[in-house]
Order: sequence, then C-alpha cells, then structure tokens
Amino acid sequence: MIDAVKIIWISLFMSILSAVIICFGFYFFIMPKLPPPASWGITKETTKETKLKVEVPDLKGVHPNQAKLTVEQKGLFLVVDGEEPSNEYPRGVIVRQSPFPGSVLPEGGIIHVYIAGEGEKKVEEMVKIPFVKGLQFSAAQNQIISAGLVIGGIKKENNDSIPKEYVIRTLPPEGSSVTKNTPITIFVSSGASLVTVPNLVGKYFPQALSLLEQKGLDAGKVRRILSTEHPENMIIDQSPRAGEKVSKGTKVDIVIATVEEELYY
Repeated sequence: MIDAVKIIWISLFMSILSAVIICFGFYFFIMPKLPPPASWGITKETTKETKLKVEVPDLKGVHPNQAKLTVEQKGLFLVVDGEEPSNEYPRGVIVRQSPFPGSVLPEGGIIHVYIAGEGEKKVEEMVKIPFVKGLQFSAAQNQIISAGLVIGGIKKENNDSIPKEYVIRTLPPEGSSVTKNTPITIFVSSGASLVTVPNLVGKYFPQALSLLEQKGLDAGKVRRILSTEHPENMIIDQSPRAGEKVSKGTKVDIVIATVEEELYY
C-alpha cells in the first residue's frame, strides 16, 4: 500500500517537473523565433516599418535640385506639384512643402513641394506733393504729412525775397507725383543774404553809389558838414560802418564834407 502511494507521488512530481521544463524551454528558446499572432496586429512588415521612420527636413528656400539630393539621402522622394506666387522667397526655390518639417515619414515616403513663382505686383499708391512755397514752415509741414508723405530733412537757405522761416521750395518739387510715404526735403528761408558794407570813407559820392550797388545796398540819408580838413564832396563818415554784415537792400547813411553851410537832403 505504501509503495503504491510513493509511486503515485513520484509520478506526479515527475509530471510537474517535466511540464515546467517544457514551458521554460518553449518560452525562452522556441517562442522568440515564432511570428507574433495576427490577432496582436503586429507583423514583420510593421516592425520593419517602425524601425525605418525618417524625419522630414525643412526644404523652404532651397533650390529643388539641392532638395532632391537631401531627401534622397534620407531614403525619401521629392515631387514638385507646381508654382505659386511669393513675395517672401526668390523665384525658383521651394516656398511650401507637405508634410511639414519635423514630420515623420516611412522610408520611401514622398514630400510634395511648391516652387516660388513671380510675386504678386503691388500697386503703390501715388500722391502729389502739395504746394507749400511761401508758407510758414509749421503750416507746410502739416500739409506734407496730411498728404501721406514724410519729412525727410530741413535745410536753411538765404533768400532775398522770402521772409525768414518761410518755405522756399521742396525736393522733390511741389506738384510732383510720388509714392506714399516718400521723404520730402523742405528748404526754409534763413532771411536775406548778408553782405559786407564797403568802405566809403575817402571816396566821392558817385563812386560810393557804384560800390553800394555792387553789394546790393542802397544809399540812405546824405548829410553835409563843414570841414576844412577834407576836399569838397568827399565822404568822411558812414553808417553802418565798413566791414559790418547787413542784409541786402540795407540803406547806408553817409556824411559828405563841404566848405559851405551844413545842408540836409
């Protein structure tokens, strides 16, 4: 009876041990060599595809020939789908791509690109430079800005006919048609030109008139005084003095020597 029980237990133990050994061998030596079941959704092909994913490079701004070499080195293909206008990129380079840079494609995937064509021509708005000659600078500046232009510079010039701080001219000239926001230079009068008063002392009246005329000056008051030291009709004094800077058109008063009683004109 006892021997029969031992035999049963020994048989059971050996069966269990054999089963363990068989499972161990199947799991570690046989199962890895078998393809995964179709129910898992994993095949040898999908496993291979997962290992060969390629990141899409950024091709914008690159010439198609160079882009083709780049993608082929990565195992991808390039297809040019056409042109589209672009003001951002020069003509002939890639302006758009699909998929976007940084996307992932399987090896052998296709990148579609568009080449930059001629950009859309923008119609620039034209405006006329207003007539501002003879206006005060502040008024002229407001008119120019209101016309859609900008002040490009302010230059001062002497002018004998236009008062100080009034506009002489503009550059480009008034009335010209220019694009909006064109810089306009304004020339502003700094007053009449200054000239040096000539020395009239020791000269006679006709000669003095000629000198004044050459400088753009006029004769002012003429006064005669008795003098025994100077010849008759010689100029012995003047105002403004010789060498002073004055505006053109200034009158110069003179004093002439006489041997007669003082006379005024």
